[in-house]
Amino acid sequence: MNETRKVLHGHRTIDLPIEAAPPAQILQALGAAAAPETVKRSTTEVIDAANAAITTGLVQPRLIAAELGIDSLAPDGITVRGNTPIPCDGSVFKGADRVIVAIVTLGPRLEEKVRAAFAANEPLSAVIMDAAGTIIIRNASTRFQEECAARAHAIGLETGPRISPGCHVIPLEAQRALFSLLDAGSIGVTLTDSMLMTPVKSVSILFPLGPSLAHRLRTFSMCSICSHSEKCMRIIL
Repeated sequence: MNETRKVLHGHRTIDLPIEAAPPAQILQALGAAAAPETVKRSTTEVIDAANAAITTGLVQPRLIAAELGIDSLAPDGITVRGNTPIPCDGSVFKGADRVIVAIVTLGPRLEEKVRAAFAANEPLSAVIMDAAGTIIIRNASTRFQEECAARAHAIGLETGPRISPGCHVIPLEAQRALFSLLDAGSIGVTLTDSMLMTPVKSVSILFPLGPSLAHRLRTFSMCSICSHSEKCMRIIL
């Protein structure tokens, strides 16, 4: 890997800006975008209250990321750092010579607040806060990918679609490899025996990077190359 043409230099731990979830995105996630105005108005009031709490310390968005050279590519995965295999559909990395891996988290406070809202018999508030968290971490992941793509373009490189362990091209077991490559504990994220992350509002992502990616991979979204794209909600973390 050419050290003079890198998007990320070393491991990067970043405190992300705290941003509210756009109300329109929450309404869409709840299936309420086309609801009667009275319903939308009352729901938006709860959304505004949730966002007010979020922007005053309910979430602590953090990210750790690294750019790693791909040592070998096979149909069933890639190998990085000489001996760390990442199981996946190897075709997603066709034309790539490196991979960007990252873990993003919102911290534990939001999920604690969601549990408290359910316990207090406030299910709408709980559901809205949970949906807001999902949207915030999705948007943060997308923004990070966009920033990497802009840096890559400036040095003549291309980035491919973002994938996360558990989606159809990479098994959940790949979490173990990502956690061996990144110090997730430095941002407060741990991995359970079932390969799930704690705090719950955390996501691990990776995407290919190289000078000449396969044409079908020059997209931000796996929806573009997924045979199930017409059958799902098209929500990708």
